[in-house]
Amino acid sequence: MLGYGGNNSGNPSFVGGGTIKSQPTLYIIEKYYEVKYDYGDAAKDDLSFPATAPAAYADRIYIDKEDHTYQMPRPIRKGCLFNGWDNRDDWQWGWLASHGYTSTQEDTRLGSVSRLTEDAYTHTMNFVTMLHKIEESTFSALRDVTLSAKFIEAGVGGSPSCLTVGFDPRGGTINGQKHLICETCTVDGYDFALDIGKYKPVRDGYTFKGWCTDPKDEAGTLIKDTKPDSASAWAQYAHTELYAVWQSNTPTTISLAGAKVAAIKARTYTGKAIKPAVTVTLSGKTLKKGIDYTVAYKNNTNAGTTTVTIKGKGDYTGTVTASFKINPASLAKAKVAAIQARTYTGKAIKPAVTVTLSGKTLKKGADYTVAYKNNKAIGKASVTIKGKGNYTASVSKTFAINPKAVSLASLTAGKGQLTVKWKKGTGGAGYQLEYSLKKSFASSTKVKIAKAATVSRVLKNLKAGKTYYVRIRGYKLVGGKAYVSAWSKALSKKVK
Repeated sequence: MLGYGGNNSGNPSFVGGGTIKSQPTLYIIEKYYEVKYDYGDAAKDDLSFPATAPAAYADRIYIDKEDHTYQMPRPIRKGCLFNGWDNRDDWQWGWLASHGYTSTQEDTRLGSVSRLTEDAYTHTMNFVTMLHKIEESTFSALRDVTLSAKFIEAGVGGSPSCLTVGFDPRGGTINGQKHLICETCTVDGYDFALDIGKYKPVRDGYTFKGWCTDPKDEAGTLIKDTKPDSASAWAQYAHTELYAVWQSNTPTTISLAGAKVAAIKARTYTGKAIKPAVTVTLSGKTLKKGIDYTVAYKNNTNAGTTTVTIKGKGDYTGTVTASFKINPASLAKAKVAAIQARTYTGKAIKPAVTVTLSGKTLKKGADYTVAYKNNKAIGKASVTIKGKGNYTASVSKTFAINPKAVSLASLTAGKGQLTVKWKKGTGGAGYQLEYSLKKSFASSTKVKIAKAATVSRVLKNLKAGKTYYVRIRGYKLVGGKAYVSAWSKALSKKVK
């Protein structure tokens, strides 16, 4: 476009690459200016634009003598807050295009009044004349411009820690888009003002249940309170990504045929039903007991192999089974009640035993068997209790077999002595005589007789005229230990 104008002196001048003084001034004005938008170091995936924005923004501003309205981009950047456009550069003169704002020589920054709350920026460009020549013989003209987006980062200048929230509809759409990013506040207030409850995606065949922060744990991270003042419970630093939680409107069932049940460790018999927890996964997802399946146990009390049946529930159908072992309980720590000493009979002696484990009295034949050893002759006998059925290992107990009691046959006095006779014992046991001047056998004298065939003994060097009390019992030394019967009835006699 060509135009004429006069200089201040009234004399025409020409400006166009040379200097002609005192001539009319010739203004050369471009028909349009190129406009470029610079988003700084923002990655492409970190930028988004509202759905209401035009498909393409004006990249040329046409100059005429009437106001020209055009639209500028309104970028949204993850983790940041948009604060307007800036065209500051190293030119002395610049231009400012903002909402209803006219360019002047003093204004070179775009941003202080250009930030709007609308989805896009609409600006009116007034007719701008060519800039006045700065010095005689030179001229300057409007030129192409690059606008730089200005962003506020999280935590800067008092801004909240979370500046943007992304909405992933996961198979649906939100506001007609497959993904949406929104700023959480404005630069005017810096208050978290985004109510995520107002953002509801749509998806054919599904009902929207809410937003969660972890798609792998929908139930655990579902946001129940969507109000802005509760955002601190779920918002993350700079940018928070939310995921739609859907419920299918068409009941579908998934077979458990391919489900995997984690190995169940063997348990030990307790006498009660054992019901260990199970872990069931299908296609990488861990199912939930009571929601996705039920569990039934079979043969889960006694030792052996237990069957676990997992039956589908809710969205799942069919069954899958697993098993685990119940090992017998060890009798190593069982308690066996003391067995009283028995008397030699010439036959095998098998006393009953009482066995308890963890406070429970076990049953012979069902829980254990009993085996006896050295249980006929005088001496130490043993009994071995071996686990059976629900019990394993063994525990032992011993008991004594003592000689049979011996009775005195006669007691004859002599001069300074007594002749004692008794009935022969059994079991190969010897004897032990005891005599004393006291009926209580205090300060007594004991005499051992090793041979079982011996049936009499003369007690010599006794005090004449004194009465002595005499008794006898069976006695046998086995393995260094004496096994004795009860004492016989005592007889008394005065020595001559």
